[in-house]
Amino acid sequence: MKRNMLVSLAFATVLFALPALSHAQLNAVVCNLRTGSCTPNITGVTVTTLAQQHFPAGTACATAGTWYGLVITVDLKPAFGKQTAFFTVEYEGTPSLWTVDIGDAATDDGYGGADVTDPSAAAEVQVVNQLLSVFDFNRGIAVEDLLSQQLALTNGSLKFGVADQTLAVGQPRTILATPGTKALYQIPDPLAQPLGTGYQIYGGFNRVVNLNNHPERVGCGAKYVTIWTGTNPPGV
Repeated sequence: MKRNMLVSLAFATVLFALPALSHAQLNAVVCNLRTGSCTPNITGVTVTTLAQQHFPAGTACATAGTWYGLVITVDLKPAFGKQTAFFTVEYEGTPSLWTVDIGDAATDDGYGGADVTDPSAAAEVQVVNQLLSVFDFNRGIAVEDLLSQQLALTNGSLKFGVADQTLAVGQPRTILATPGTKALYQIPDPLAQPLGTGYQIYGGFNRVVNLNNHPERVGCGAKYVTIWTGTNPPGV
């Protein structure tokens, strides 16, 4: 989460297979954001918020039935023996507004939202409508839009892998890696507050992680979210 100038970037766009139904993943937390249910419990993955959404009048989501918003915390502390957090999001219909927000601070609220106690904690990937965006902290000075991709997500799915200085997204697969410059997720983050939370990754689905400053940043369309941890690099 300490960010310096990005000088090493690995970028690839190749197709890779995603499971047709990610909620068949073994040893994973599976959340249905139509019914508001998550099962089972696994070590290192904590559901911190699961609540029915309330949408602004006139939005597509307001007439699309019941949707739930989800916030997940994934802890990659060494005692759990895992180095990578994986998320698969499956869509029903065409997503609208905010459906994915994965960052490195509990205060993340979109567009590289930084932790108030650690201003450099700006690594964040988000999906708004069908636009995927990735943010980092360039030169330790300003938030930078590292990547933007217009996707086709109607009845589709996206897989995310987050590890130290690496983010993988697909499909098509895109891998961003900054091992030398510390521009992306730094695990552990020595500046994270409270102490001991530097191994945590936060995910918001059908909403941003933190709604305090932007309660309007909610959305609909993400029906199933599957979360698990592993020892493999996120691009595998």
